Amino acid sequence: MVINISSLLVMLWLFALAYLVWSADSKSLQNRFIATLLSVEGFKCLWIALEIFPFMHEWNSFWVVVWNIKFDFFFSMQIAAIFLYLCFPIYYKIRGLGFMYRPGLQKHAYYLPIIIGIGLWLMIQGQAPFAVNDLSWIECTAEGAAPIIHEFLGTSSSSVVKNGIETTFPNGVCPAALDTTLGDEPFGIWAIVFAQTPISIVALLLIRSSIR
Repeated sequence: MVINISSLLVMLWLFALAYLVWSADSKSLQNRFIATLLSVEGFKCLWIALEIFPFMHEWNSFWVVVWNIKFDFFFSMQIAAIFLYLCFPIYYKIRGLGFMYRPGLQKHAYYLPIIIGIGLWLMIQGQAPFAVNDLSWIECTAEGAAPIIHEFLGTSSSSVVKNGIETTFPNGVCPAALDTTLGDEPFGIWAIVFAQTPISIVALLLIRSSIR
């Protein structure tokens, strides 16, 4: 819960920063770009912040609706963030990438990544490397109890759920009282998640070099 509340506060902080940057000089395309990037990073915090609501099977009817919104929104913004970081040379003069620093591109590059992110995710979300089709709630009422399976998305009889239960609970007993989920974790969504880290680090290093 502490992490969820912290994520919510970080999200609000990023939105506040975005507002301050934009309002400081709304005509500056650099300000618009940074404000947009801060907003996108803020929206991504919803992934964890939404779990201020209990993430358990008793709230299944709530999470069936919210999960799809949360999942699609997060990955759309994740893809948008990747493209935004790639747009840094458009707004800042960086040695070797000066050909990208163009006023014509600056007029559109701060919002186009969001459109691209949403559009690209809508195209790939149903594909096998990116689709989460089967996800089940696993309820453990006490240590030593048998795990209770509740269907969340898809079916609990899928091989991925069964294999997950066998791996997590090899003896068929719960290690403690807990609620968790088991199901699809396709490679594609992890690739999208981890792709941003090196790209953002390189982008920030390039920005630092341009300030010198």
